[in-house]
Amino acid sequence: MISYHTPPASLTDALNALADRMERFDGPISHVALANMMATVLDGPAGNAWQATKHPELARKMQDALVPEGFLSPVPTVDQVRHMAATVPTT
Repeated sequence: MISYHTPPASLTDALNALADRMERFDGPISHVALANMMATVLDGPAGNAWQATKHPELARKMQDALVPEGFLSPVPTVDQVRHMAATVPTT
């Protein structure tokens, strides 16, 4: 069966999709788990944090919003990601 994935149209959509995935995750979310969830949101089931995404600009915006200091940033909670999605500038 062929599966097609439609990437998120905006940073708001991407962050909301990420929050949905985070809610379904069982256990604590590490930076690696967050990166894999981001890759799956952007590239579908074949998404992999260790490969280049097909949507580098959106990936950079997500990374800048979620973990601005990389591994030094704490992994955001679902509520924090939902808040980020609600407050993304529209320009």
